[in-house]
Amino acid sequence: MSMEFGPYLRKEQIGNFVINLILNGGFAWWLTHGSQLPLWKGDGAMGPDILMTSLLLAYLLALIVAWLTRKKRDEGKTPRLDAGRYPLISRLPATTGKLSASVAVVGVVIGVAMVATMHVLGLDPYPRVSYVVLKAVYAAVLAIICNYIVIVRILSQPQGA
Repeated sequence: MSMEFGPYLRKEQIGNFVINLILNGGFAWWLTHGSQLPLWKGDGAMGPDILMTSLLLAYLLALIVAWLTRKKRDEGKTPRLDAGRYPLISRLPATTGKLSASVAVVGVVIGVAMVATMHVLGLDPYPRVSYVVLKAVYAAVLAIICNYIVIVRILSQPQGA
């Protein structure tokens, strides 16, 4: 089956974005209390929440997306990619566990950058409603970044690998 990578990726990304936007926004609302949330210390601190979300979301999403993408690829339901077009991503490990761990590292680096930006901008304390929206959008964007990395890595491997 011959298909274009752009439409295939767009379909995968939209679903991933919406699911993570809703789930992470819902969890952020459910788990936070009070009208103002501190960045580091206290009930509902944003910094540790963002860092743990970055680690867990990136790792678990990579595990799931790698498995699903390999399955679709082996069934011929995905486009094929030339590994030479993606030299950095092609260097990531091919096995699911190691690829997921690598993507988790990327997630944590993005999380640290997010928390550092919040600190530099003086977003401490931060209004709860604003934090829920920020967290939902952050998690959704992080999900599509991680999703892209995993899909490209898997689809640039030979079938059955």
